[in-house]
Amino acid sequence: MKNIILKEILELKNKEKYAEAIKKAVSAFKKYKDNCFNNEIYECLVKQGKRKDALKLLKKMLKYQPDDIKINKRLAYNNYVLGKYEEALKYYKIVIELEPLSSDNYLNAGSMYHSIKNYKKAYHYYYTAVRLNPKNISALNNIGILYYETRNWNQAIDIFNKVISIAKEHPEAYYHLGIIEREYKKDLELSELYLKKALRIDNDYSENYYQLAVTQYQANKNENAVENLKKCLKLNPYHTNCQTLLKKLS
Repeated sequence: MKNIILKEILELKNKEKYAEAIKKAVSAFKKYKDNCFNNEIYECLVKQGKRKDALKLLKKMLKYQPDDIKINKRLAYNNYVLGKYEEALKYYKIVIELEPLSSDNYLNAGSMYHSIKNYKKAYHYYYTAVRLNPKNISALNNIGILYYETRNWNQAIDIFNKVISIAKEHPEAYYHLGIIEREYKKDLELSELYLKKALRIDNDYSENYYQLAVTQYQANKNENAVENLKKCLKLNPYHTNCQTLLKKLS
């Protein structure tokens, strides 16, 4: 009988009839006390953008399954989406206890420390993630960003070059190297090359166009800069720095 109800809920979800699907799942949970129905309610709430309601439901689910790693991961992620980084961190630490050999779990906890600007702890968790998986590109990239944000330029360069040695088409590494070459090494030619590479890999990120335009502006390539600023604004019309520079060049 439960499988039949789950199938009916799935059909309602596919038709985006989320309120009806939730109603049916709530009724089924009252009868069977099975979290599989709460999972369906959770997915409907997320589809509707009701993250706070989703969190309330997840906490309710946790009472029935306190050591369920999926529930704890969802609690962590939804708190992160809502900007509740310290609350998210609490659950990511529980996830680490439940799954201590997962590199990505340490990456996620490090990201929360990074978000609250506890750089020392962020470094520790990122490096643990890399020790568990030396090819965890996201963790390596985040270490590079930490070095970049704390103006440890040479360390940042080393890390981003390591990222590129593992993943040759990693746009963020080229992006940050491009800015470092411009701001720290004052090498506009190499900065432009790196930023063009980032743009070739990811031409949907407005900041790639803006940073390339800044380099070109400093190199007195104003026509190229204007062209890239306009492309930046097509992707992000509210990019204030881009608007300011374009006005200056116009």
